[in-house]
Amino acid sequence: MVPKKKPATKHKPLVRYKMMAVLVQQEPLAVERFAEVLEKHHQFTASGGGGGRWETFVTPDDVESGLIIGVYVGQQGKETEGEQAQLEHNRLDGLGLSGVELPYANLCGVSCRGQDLSGANLEGSLITDSDFSNSCFRGARLAKADFSRSELTRCDFREADFSYTDLDYADLSGSDLSGAKLDGAKLSKAKMEGVIQETLTTLPPDPLLWQAAREGSLSAVDDALSQGANINSREESGDVALNLAAEYGHLEIVARLLEAGADIENLGGADKTPLMNATFAGHLEVVDLLLSRGARISHDLLSSLQVKVNILEENAEEGMVNPAVAESWRGFLDYMVETWQKQQAAEPE
Repeated sequence: MVPKKKPATKHKPLVRYKMMAVLVQQEPLAVERFAEVLEKHHQFTASGGGGGRWETFVTPDDVESGLIIGVYVGQQGKETEGEQAQLEHNRLDGLGLSGVELPYANLCGVSCRGQDLSGANLEGSLITDSDFSNSCFRGARLAKADFSRSELTRCDFREADFSYTDLDYADLSGSDLSGAKLDGAKLSKAKMEGVIQETLTTLPPDPLLWQAAREGSLSAVDDALSQGANINSREESGDVALNLAAEYGHLEIVARLLEAGADIENLGGADKTPLMNATFAGHLEVVDLLLSRGARISHDLLSSLQVKVNILEENAEEGMVNPAVAESWRGFLDYMVETWQKQQAAEPE
């Protein structure tokens, strides 16, 4: 027994995030308070803050109203002055944000509609579940930021830098991305109806290949390869196109990349092989394809899968997870162990 495929989920607009309905009715953050936060944040970045990573959690409420919480994991051993900006769950209207310096700040769940953020520096910031509709980000530095699940409709993103930015499930409908830098950006699950996206076809071939592998565009993969993209070039995380296609479950693209000579054992982000990417994302057809093409099941994969199954079974006992889900993953683990045993038996002594 293997995990059942999850049905495709329809994109949900930001209205599902009920906190936003509260924000639009409250008073915006006071200018004086914002200036105080900004000054302390400048001290934080000037003394070596930034460069860490964000981890997000959802409070144990229902899916529609759970509060998103961001925890920042700074650079190990860095002692900083000042205080990192924590602006989450605020209305940010009328603050004069053009050119604002807020890298590695917490802007999770903010309401900031119709504002001018041209030339702003929001690199590495957490901006999930926020509403920036009808805003101007022209020339803004947005690299490595996390805009997932945010409302970014009808925005001006011309010449903005989105390098390695997470835009999964963000709504970019009607926005202008002309001249934007999109190397390594996560766009495969973004809503992009009516987007002006000239740059998506003018990226250098390697970033174009990575993006096509994420988004699931077989024709774009072929275009990138015909333009000379290196099938095994690594993006910043260490992932190659095959890692990305496997993680997002694009079966046809995985097959095409393998035919083109992709490294089936590439250790990408978090030292995960394409098989690991597909396994932990639950893309069973991709798992079977990779195994049929010679992908090796490692002890690390099995032990990590065992931990996942243990957690699911414990949560099932406490009523937090459907027992059928835990059972199906237990069956999948058994299948992977059996396949590993066959691989071991087939190896020459």
